[in-house]
Amino acid sequence: MNLNGGSTTARNIPDVAWTADNVYVEYGGGSSGAVGGTSCAAPLWAGLAALMNEQSLVAGRSTIGFLNPAIYAIGQSADYNAVFHDITSGNNAWPGSPNGFYAVAGYDLCTGWGTPAGQSLINAIAGSPDPLGISPATGFTSAGRWADRLARPRPASS
Repeated sequence: MNLNGGSTTARNIPDVAWTADNVYVEYGGGSSGAVGGTSCAAPLWAGLAALMNEQSLVAGRSTIGFLNPAIYAIGQSADYNAVFHDITSGNNAWPGSPNGFYAVAGYDLCTGWGTPAGQSLINAIAGSPDPLGISPATGFTSAGRWADRLARPRPASS
């Protein structure tokens, strides 16, 4: 925290970052435009959390719950650079705080731990998926040429 002016005893923010400027969206049955800020980044994080929950549930585990303890543990682990993209340049400085919000290596008050490395973060939080898993495990049917052949009795072997 000496590099970025953060507190060593109280919670610092932000926790993480995401693309939040000039993101093109289509909405409302045909409207479109570029959006930015927290109103753009928060739904993207919510979507990532939904993917984490889905993967966790498919594997028979619980939903992910409150992410901060896991995110901070990952940020302080050897897996950090595989799970987050560390942002080391740029700033959120403004006239009221011209020296306080610069990106540095690791956690900083500008970008938190950085941006997620997609599937790597999903796996770190939700656990790795079963590569041969079937979802849902029950309630599905199969049809077609191969399904019909598999359903027929097999001739006795000699």
